[in-house]
Amino acid sequence: MFSVEGGKVAELWRFSVGSGYVRSLAWSSDGAILFIGEDSIDGRVVAVNASTGRMLWSYATSRDLGKGDPREPRWYWPQVHAIRYRGGRVYVAAAAKPQASYGKNSVIYCFDAKTGQLLWRYPPEGFIDTLVSDIELSPDGSYLAAATWYYRGKAWKGGDLLLLDAATGKLLARFRPSPRPPFRWCGSWNGLGWLDNTTIAYVTDVGIIHILQAPNLTEKAEINVTNPLPVLVIPKGSNTTEEGYAYAFSGYSKVLRTPNGRTLLLVRTSNTYGVTALGKNARPTLNHPDANSLFIYEWVGGKLVLVAKYPLHGRPNYEQWATYSPAKGLLAVPVGHDYISRTMVYTGVYVLNLTDIEAVRSGEALTYMVKPPRDAGVVIGGAISPDGSKVVAVTYPINLGTLENPRFVGSYRILVYSLG
Repeated sequence: MFSVEGGKVAELWRFSVGSGYVRSLAWSSDGAILFIGEDSIDGRVVAVNASTGRMLWSYATSRDLGKGDPREPRWYWPQVHAIRYRGGRVYVAAAAKPQASYGKNSVIYCFDAKTGQLLWRYPPEGFIDTLVSDIELSPDGSYLAAATWYYRGKAWKGGDLLLLDAATGKLLARFRPSPRPPFRWCGSWNGLGWLDNTTIAYVTDVGIIHILQAPNLTEKAEINVTNPLPVLVIPKGSNTTEEGYAYAFSGYSKVLRTPNGRTLLLVRTSNTYGVTALGKNARPTLNHPDANSLFIYEWVGGKLVLVAKYPLHGRPNYEQWATYSPAKGLLAVPVGHDYISRTMVYTGVYVLNLTDIEAVRSGEALTYMVKPPRDAGVVIGGAISPDGSKVVAVTYPINLGTLENPRFVGSYRILVYSLG
């Protein structure tokens, strides 16, 4: 934990995960408690005093999901994918690879934020046999929605959306979107948002927004964000091209309320990916025009209206793709390099002012482009302070050469900028 005062950065305390890493973070509403989710042997949820770093309580999800095997990749270990805080409670989604099996097992928990007492878990016994990648509470805290990725379990399929009673953990409804041709799968990585107390915007990885009504998850509308395009692709393990499709991965979204009372849905696309005509993974031979872009919709009169599309030209930070200053209506989007063109020209933290909808509509929302020096490397993460006065960029080195002839540029740095 660092303090940033008077242009100086000072370390206050540090938290060690050992052989793992920090996967997710959340704050209590008063900023007194920081909740840390690990990807580690035990996959702990840890609550610490935000001022001192002293641990208040912890829960090892390995008690339910099984311990991680140090001989296996960390992706197989217990991981806390999402943490949400509301009204003295902490809601957690954790997952791990089942032993000797493909896919993931997941559990959703609810804890008392101060004591760590387990209030409920879903399911009460056993697992959700797919990956719960994201959870979001309704604005009034009545409902908890949970998105799943593309792993196909026996009871739960990739892309299933769960709706739970936030007070009790009771399952109220589930929604299963159909795979979009030519894809053989469906899922959502971080595509979940509440437009109001009963309306969910569920964005799947392949470019579709499902508007769903709680508590039954009745589908009210289906909106297309981006389409797969026919191109030549290179199938996995092949050196020749064949007909297939390129698509812009679209599994990131965020719902924001602006200072002047507007409700916006942001959909962030990632890099270009490819599939064969039969829906198998392949490498595309060109960039999709919707890749690495930000689509901005307004929720008005019970409908989603597309306001603007902003090109970002680089990959998102997968764990926290954007942060928001509600006081100033400023959105900070860290942008990395482009996998297909292999360029770092556009890397930086893009800061957009979302308060003036007409400026957003005309393409004039980009207020600041925070660009670290070239020798810093590529931006892997970033954030804006709640009061909108500072932006942080985290950089890391990148290989601009090849495996045979590597040429690394950059280093691991934390850079703090003041916004004028």
